[in-house]
Amino acid sequence: MGWTSFPLWKELFPHLRDEIDEAWKQMEPAWDFIRTFRDRAGFHADKPLLFLRARNGIIANLPVVTNALEEFEKLQREILNSEGGTLPDLEIALDELLDELERADKHRYKRQQFKSYLMIPDTSGQAETEGSAASEPRD
Repeated sequence: MGWTSFPLWKELFPHLRDEIDEAWKQMEPAWDFIRTFRDRAGFHADKPLLFLRARNGIIANLPVVTNALEEFEKLQREILNSEGGTLPDLEIALDELLDELERADKHRYKRQQFKSYLMIPDTSGQAETEGSAASEPRD
């Protein structure tokens, strides 16, 4: 598989194994175009001519790339919708990470807001009200 996250997703979400395999099957034809564009335009930024060739690969293969991106989005929605039940410790791990960051940075995060960005339900009972300060770091 081209995207290294696919084996991880299959391990974390075994009930979605068939959907993950099917999504990859739909995405694989576009993988070389997407990877090349990522490498030439993203964090592996390259020379202008190589970037333009990579961009041209996306444009010339737009239907196949569009299909791949739509499949990826569909798969991500399925994964996000199942995270709460499949990864019950996700919220606890995030709280521990935020505790550590707050202690190290002497900064408080709005946990409810942070969790909503990641689509993680806040079950701590410490939901913040609009405009109030974030909760104190926990020990």
